[in-house]
Amino acid sequence: MSSHYAAVKAHTLAWSQRFGLPCLAPNVVDLVDLAALACRVYPAAGLAELCLASDWLCFLFPGEEAFASGGPLSQAWVDLSRRAGAGMSSAWHARFEQHNAVSGAARRVYRLSMLPAFDLIEVVQQTEIPPEIYATDRIQGILRAGNAILSRVRDVYAAQQNGIGEDTGSLLLSVCREQQCSLPEALDYVCALITAEMKRFAGMLRHLPASSLDCNRYAGPLWIGVADWLRGYLDWQRGHARFLHAARAFADAPDFA
Repeated sequence: MSSHYAAVKAHTLAWSQRFGLPCLAPNVVDLVDLAALACRVYPAAGLAELCLASDWLCFLFPGEEAFASGGPLSQAWVDLSRRAGAGMSSAWHARFEQHNAVSGAARRVYRLSMLPAFDLIEVVQQTEIPPEIYATDRIQGILRAGNAILSRVRDVYAAQQNGIGEDTGSLLLSVCREQQCSLPEALDYVCALITAEMKRFAGMLRHLPASSLDCNRYAGPLWIGVADWLRGYLDWQRGHARFLHAARAFADAPDFA
């Protein structure tokens, strides 16, 4: 984990209080610890980039009441958008805003697309994928695979914590219904499936469609960034006792080193 952790944690707590976001009140900051997540999923980032990433993660957590126009989340987004777009092109900024443009209900952390988090990989790496290359099958294949894996991993942890409910992923629900099995049995099945998907992701650069040298120049760093997210998210979840049982199911997950 990044050595900037303590500074990032202090910054995000102050940032959340500045904008009145309820997710990181002092009495829950140690439980949520989004700074630790940012420092794990962007391990090579500098302090400014980690503060941005940690604040963005904090931005995901408030309930729908914070989304009213002019409310705390609206004001926080103005700040995040300005900081994220500094040094990036207008095309990148438009893409980042589009990826973040979801309804308040869809911002539940278990349902949110990870594409904005993957956009921040470019900020951390101080590079930018040109629009024509971003649209290629090679780049999109990496993004789709990473997004799918992380969405299913979050579904597992949500079900482990809350049982079957409105945040239960469609795959888990389908397994329960089609196989007429219990939630623990469905969790075992889905965890094995996710682990297999992660192993395929580990070797996917060798199997993606051939692309130009320019595309390949961006695909490798992006794959590394997405792999850091997978590994870092699992490490972060293993640090929370309530997720320990589910985390054991990923013991065979690849290291991506």
